[in-house]
Amino acid sequence: MKKIFKFIGISILFVVLTVLTQVGGVLLLVSILLAKKFRIQSGLQKVGLFLVIYVLTTFVIIPPIAKVFGRLALPMSGTSQVRPNNLLMCFLNRHYVKPKLYKLIHDVAGQMNANKKSSSQLRYLDANFPFLNGFPLLPHRSHDDGEKIDLAFMYVDRANHTPWKDRVSLLGYGFFEEPARGEVNMPQQCAQKGYWQYGLLSKLPGLEAHEQVQFDEFANATLIKLLSKHPDTRKIFIEPHLKSRLGFGNNNKVRFHGCAAVRHDDHIHLEL
Repeated sequence: MKKIFKFIGISILFVVLTVLTQVGGVLLLVSILLAKKFRIQSGLQKVGLFLVIYVLTTFVIIPPIAKVFGRLALPMSGTSQVRPNNLLMCFLNRHYVKPKLYKLIHDVAGQMNANKKSSSQLRYLDANFPFLNGFPLLPHRSHDDGEKIDLAFMYVDRANHTPWKDRVSLLGYGFFEEPARGEVNMPQQCAQKGYWQYGLLSKLPGLEAHEQVQFDEFANATLIKLLSKHPDTRKIFIEPHLKSRLGFGNNNKVRFHGCAAVRHDDHIHLEL
């Protein structure tokens, strides 16, 4: 019976690690085999062995292999014009894109920083896993081919209107720019149609900034304009009220993503 429970536990952990990181399940099995080979008995030592294998694989081995298979790791450095909203995304191997998307993001980041009025780092959220087209990056409906990425919106400090340089939520999602009176309220419409998941991201922990920040309409409009003008951009998803408010009503690249997805007034979805 003990062996059965152990097998079930390892199986569940394998699935969870695979869903979250793509490679974690396989590395778990590798660490178990190595622990047996070297007769490691301590549970703490087994966890340590797995973490060492996982970190070395994630940050040393995977990036050059993924490059061979046509995906590049986005920068992790805070000094880069493009940076993660949270390093956790990189630790989970969710920061890989195709070279064309990598270039697109850096082209636009360079243009943003050349404009003093909109100068700011581009913060990315979820992108894609390093390997295999069609491997789902849950909970996203897409992000499975290296051609999609979520970008954080830009904000200013309400007190002095300087660019807000910290994240506004732990994972970058769930901090909504709500529809104003008279604007299309798609979150309400989708909820009325029974799409319960549409506003689910508001339940995420770590919505940190709250009243301290203000949505930067100029910087976000500039960013979306530059993204839409890039020849490699195929689609941009944001909420209809922001599309109208920011002046993209006639821009066919800027679209509504549908009620079956989740709200997009907390981030920009970009795809080739």
